Amino acid sequence: MLNFRPMQSDDFAIAVPIMQKSEGITTDANFVALYMWSKYYNTKICIKNETVFLRMESDEGNAYIYPHGDDLKSALLEILKTENGGKVRFVSIPESFREKFEAI
Repeated sequence: MLNFRPMQSDDFAIAVPIMQKSEGITTDANFVALYMWSKYYNTKICIKNETVFLRMESDEGNAYIYPHGDDLKSALLEILKTENGGKVRFVSIPESFREKFEAI
């Protein structure tokens, strides 16, 4: 189970090195921008097992940004567990990783 919480400036030191080595680099991998907009988009963070999980919460449900870490399959399974196996919505998935995502 992933325990999300509001983003804090202190997360920078832990999250950025993980995000920089992730293969899913997009403009959404810019921690400063994510932090700056986190209150507006209600973006929450969870750092677990060397993976950075980001989730935007709204009345319409949760939307996940590409998880940054070494083990995409494990990260996606963690997200499914957190959502109790329900429908999961992702945003900002690099086009080049769509096939990889769907294969899992």
